[in-house]
Amino acid sequence: MSDLIQTERPWPGVLLVRLNRPDALDAMNTAGLRVQQHIASLVETFRGVRAPVIAAVNGAAAGGGMALALMADIRIMAHTAALHASFINRGLSNCDIGVSWLLPRMIGFSRAAQILLTGRSVDADEAQRIGIVSSVEPADRLLDAALNTAEVIAGNSPFGVWMTEEPTEMVEDVALVGPADKICEDIVNRWKPTCPTTLILGGRPRPESREQILEAVRS
Repeated sequence: MSDLIQTERPWPGVLLVRLNRPDALDAMNTAGLRVQQHIASLVETFRGVRAPVIAAVNGAAAGGGMALALMADIRIMAHTAALHASFINRGLSNCDIGVSWLLPRMIGFSRAAQILLTGRSVDADEAQRIGIVSSVEPADRLLDAALNTAEVIAGNSPFGVWMTEEPTEMVEDVALVGPADKICEDIVNRWKPTCPTTLILGGRPRPESREQILEAVRS
């Protein structure tokens, strides 16, 4: 599958990953479909990456392409691009690859249901207006915008980035990865080895209980 994916490091701390099928608009091929058993775990795999994931969406992100974009922490979209939950148009479920879990959390149940049940396209302007993407850029500046965002993030403390992203994702992912008690326990266990005496979060001492963790992360 290495010929389908290209990677490079534009500078330290940033990894650029490209789908490499320009003749097919970077669509999945039959080789990709043969690894269907792995696709269901993609959401947890993305959520397990200990670095922010930025999606630069260019062209039509349909079906699996839309799902991959939704898995990212930050989405930036070309003004000519579109998202399309297209599985239902082929008689299949639009709930594949975590879409039915991710999309309602971004834009609310009603809007997500309307998009998923109709199988219609969402253009860049609408995607930004309803909160699927954070910004829309000209197509020829899309990659630069994504890399600039990555460079700014990479310039921050790696520990600070990790401990900002991870607790936020853990609270967001309660329904996906487990009960709130387990998530809070994981956060406390990650903090204790690093800062055994005191860790300041928002100017307060390190929280210890489930209630304190949830309050600290939400505030």
